[in-house]
Amino acid sequence: MQMEEGLDTGPVFLAREVPLGAEDTAGTLTEKLGGLAAEIVRERLPSLLAGQLTAQAQDHSRATHAPPLTREDCRIDWRRTGAEILALVRGLHPRPTAHTTVAGQLLKIQSLSATQGTLTGRAPGTLSVSGKKVLVQTGDEALALEVAQLEGRKAMSAWDLVNGRALRDGQVLGD
Repeated sequence: MQMEEGLDTGPVFLAREVPLGAEDTAGTLTEKLGGLAAEIVRERLPSLLAGQLTAQAQDHSRATHAPPLTREDCRIDWRRTGAEILALVRGLHPRPTAHTTVAGQLLKIQSLSATQGTLTGRAPGTLSVSGKKVLVQTGDEALALEVAQLEGRKAMSAWDLVNGRALRDGQVLGD
């Protein structure tokens, strides 16, 4: 991109699309983009310096503004759909991390996965411990809680949090 006074407004010399995988997080996407950027610079810098690349103006009508994230933006609203919550968790991992509360304590959610089911009769945010699975009901489906972190503690599997009595069947997240 050619530099201009505005932030990210200059004409673009080269653009590449990067597929977003179902398991990608902000962290894995950062790694992919960093590697791609290095590859593009190595590949195209000689052409740019030789004046062989032509910059194309951006379509500013398609631009969006992304304000800085607030703590509230990172809070999980369990009434939302499972897909929305999964996207939030993936988009905020590894930092700043999506969070909720459990028994008045901050609980950072590191990893969730889809389960293809629902917890009949359970309100959004309600936990169900079955076997070694810890499920949490959302607005439309149950998600499997995989890894979480209580404030001031290390991240651990949801099952370890159950064994340590930090999570219990029937408990409601976001209380």
